[in-house]
Amino acid sequence: MSFLNEIEKIEDHRVDANKEYDLTDIVFLTMAGVLCGAKGWKAIQIFGEYQLNWLRQYREFPNGIPTRHSIGRIIRGIEAESIISCFIAWSNSLRDKG
Repeated sequence: MSFLNEIEKIEDHRVDANKEYDLTDIVFLTMAGVLCGAKGWKAIQIFGEYQLNWLRQYREFPNGIPTRHSIGRIIRGIEAESIISCFIAWSNSLRDKG
């Protein structure tokens, strides 16, 4: 089970009119940016803009990279328990394989 499969299970509470960017894309962008040293929404946005070709190897990002304000708003809208559960399920799947 891949990390992206677990991210896809996070419930998106946004209304359809506010879903220009896919939730899985934004969570993946944020996690990749933070793991590469991005500190803050602006740094995550800049990371995404410079690494868009690499990110698209894993996800489509059809609308490109959102603004730092959109990234923050979208991530803040996710329940913390959903993200924690995602990491636990992913790490347990790795442990079970090993």
